Amino acid sequence: RRTLFVAGFGSRTRARDLAYEFERYGRLVRCDIPAPKSYSSKPYAFVEFEDPRDADDAFNEMHGRRIDGFTISVQWARNAPSAHWRFDRGSPGRRPRSPSPRR
Repeated sequence: RRTLFVAGFGSRTRARDLAYEFERYGRLVRCDIPAPKSYSSKPYAFVEFEDPRDADDAFNEMHGRRIDGFTISVQWARNAPSAHWRFDRGSPGRRPRSPSPRR
């Protein structure tokens, strides 16, 4: 198990903010906050580690921790998204887009 499901953070929290908090436990493969399904949807994220031991450490240490004034909940992801989930802008590992040609 290498992927965590994270909930309970505020709507202003970005994937790069969560990545910063979780990468202290080890190298991340990805960190993503899926787009909300509706205006009232609560945000959640998936955080995947390279090493299962690092994921285990983060699972044990981050549950109940406060981020931006919110107490987060960390669980093991039951249905982790496919390998094609994207990073939020500015997150580690995201490839920059090539500039569009001038007209």
